[in-house]
Amino acid sequence: MCKNLGRLSVALNLRAARLYGALTFVCALSVLSCKRHKGDEEILREKIDCLPVHLYVASKVAFTRAQTDPAVAQSRAALEQLLRTSRGMRARALAAEARGAETGAQTAPTVTLRASDVASLAIALLRLRGAGAEIVRSDREDSLRPMLPALMGLQGQTQPQWVREMSNHTEHALFMTMLVVLKLHPRLAVPVPPEVILYEAWKTNPERAALPGAESFLHGVRSYIFATNELCDLASQDASAIDRIVLNRANLQATLRQISGGRLNATAQQAEAFDQSARALAHGMSAVCYLQRDDRPQANEELRRFLATLTALGVPPSETGALRAYLAYENHDPAGARRALAEARVMRDMDGETREELDAVDRAIATSDEAVVRRTFSRARLAALCARVVYRQLERTGLFDELAKSEPMQAVRAYTEGVSHAVETTKLTAAAEPARAVTATRGWLQRMLRR
Repeated sequence: MCKNLGRLSVALNLRAARLYGALTFVCALSVLSCKRHKGDEEILREKIDCLPVHLYVASKVAFTRAQTDPAVAQSRAALEQLLRTSRGMRARALAAEARGAETGAQTAPTVTLRASDVASLAIALLRLRGAGAEIVRSDREDSLRPMLPALMGLQGQTQPQWVREMSNHTEHALFMTMLVVLKLHPRLAVPVPPEVILYEAWKTNPERAALPGAESFLHGVRSYIFATNELCDLASQDASAIDRIVLNRANLQATLRQISGGRLNATAQQAEAFDQSARALAHGMSAVCYLQRDDRPQANEELRRFLATLTALGVPPSETGALRAYLAYENHDPAGARRALAEARVMRDMDGETREELDAVDRAIATSDEAVVRRTFSRARLAALCARVVYRQLERTGLFDELAKSEPMQAVRAYTEGVSHAVETTKLTAAAEPARAVTATRGWLQRMLRR
């Protein structure tokens, strides 16, 4: 009997060992699966933990911390010198533009930063990289004071009360918006690192910014940023948040007037169009993101919301015809797809190549040529169509042009140009060890300046 019990015990132990091994294997597979399928939030944190963001936050440290630390004092001095130079150059450029206007000459104001100023700033910020990295990784930037008042002061601008009393939440929202404008506006085109814009989007909470009525717009801008960084689920969350917001036109009009220094006296109708444009931006770019991910069901849902918003805005059917044709085809409605294509082909400024493509897909739908239809409605082409419609609508609002002229934007522009160029400089030479990075950067810049 004892022998039988011994055999039974061995058998049970073997089964337990096999069960433990199986469970261990399943758990290992689960861990590997989790590593393969990271969430958007985790991917975002990895994207922003990088040199450009570390140096960008280091520049904020230089502006807002006490200058008892030599590295902080050096960075602050380098930033102030660059901003003073930029201010003088911009004043001369604007004067030249005014003289050109008097004589009928078309001259756009251009400001070129001095290489020596950029060099000094790059070296100084590298010494503060550790402080910037620690703040990013611990999510403690809110311990720093807002820097927009100081930036405007260095540009010789008067700071209105709303700037002097600005919270960190408001500054993050404004910086996020202004960095996007600086990067996308054709007359500005500042080379802002995408990771820096993503960082400000991550730090922005639209509901906590003291910008009444602009909540939809802030969600729209944040959705655009997340979408262009392939963070589709975060982009879609912002787009859905917009759908739950009821616009307060009077508040939005007052906020636009405030941040533009009185330049934007929007009517109620313009405020409505601005708000709807933000909704279109969010849904359109979320659709683009899901298309690039090849998640057609999610992309199609965002496209439906996008088109519904554009219809409410009164966008001409010719501009949305190709996208409506794609959705009709996806819904097994070839006749509806061909009607939408017919509306698309009446667009006045359509180029010949696009017209030929629409004619080709119309013939393909009529003859059930699936290959040609799918090739025309590829992810890349649908994404380009969405982006084109969004850009046209933002142009119509005229908002970016007015924001670009505002005093806060001019202050942020000078600062961002300097930091962005310094970041690009250090990326060429920065090594893992900060001391070696500083030495390498200094040597590279000295060689460049001697040319």
